[in-house]
Amino acid sequence: MTAIDVFVRHFESAGALPEQLAIDIARIAYPALDETGCWAQIDALAHSAAGRMTHARDGATTAQAFLDILCQDFGFHGAEKGYYDPRNSLIPDVLARRQGLPIMLCLLCMAVGRRIDLQIDGLGFPAHFMARYRDEAGDWLLDPFYGQLVAPAAVAEHLARIVGRPLQVARAMWEPVSAQLIALRMLNNLRNAFLMADNHTLALRTLDYLLAVQPQERHYWRERGVLHYKLED
Repeated sequence: MTAIDVFVRHFESAGALPEQLAIDIARIAYPALDETGCWAQIDALAHSAAGRMTHARDGATTAQAFLDILCQDFGFHGAEKGYYDPRNSLIPDVLARRQGLPIMLCLLCMAVGRRIDLQIDGLGFPAHFMARYRDEAGDWLLDPFYGQLVAPAAVAEHLARIVGRPLQVARAMWEPVSAQLIALRMLNNLRNAFLMADNHTLALRTLDYLLAVQPQERHYWRERGVLHYKLED
């Protein structure tokens, strides 16, 4: 079974986990990836976070405590410099370097949160992925890229500051993003990063993953053909 076959099997699973798909995707750049090591690092983060959350209460206190642990204690932060570096979209590099794109940091929020019984979902807002913590007291948005806790009522203002223009936040954007859609977004981020770096070989490999689950997308086939041409293949 090839690495792509493994990815497709996990992608098509009803119980797919975003971190599993992120590990599968990382094999595009690291074919001999130590998957066990990635799982161990995530589990260790969760174990440490659980011990540090013992005095947190429900609501904003818990949300802020969790975000502080991730961003201050563990040192995760947004890749504001070198944003399009492919390593910011590869889970082993994000874990090692403690920085990444918004979606990768939110994926870690979700993975760690699930392990310590916190309900954290990913939300695909325009141009900026965020996570939502929810409990009986309400909802709070986690932005680990900037290390900020955002009240739902303030999300439009928060996003406007990031993109530099007013934004409308549609109701559909409050729906949790599935593991499959997160994986597709990760793959497209990685594809763009490899294209910007003129790494045609890894861009092609990323397109192979995309086409394995979205064979109907004609622009991927066209782009794949152009890359084969550039590689004189």
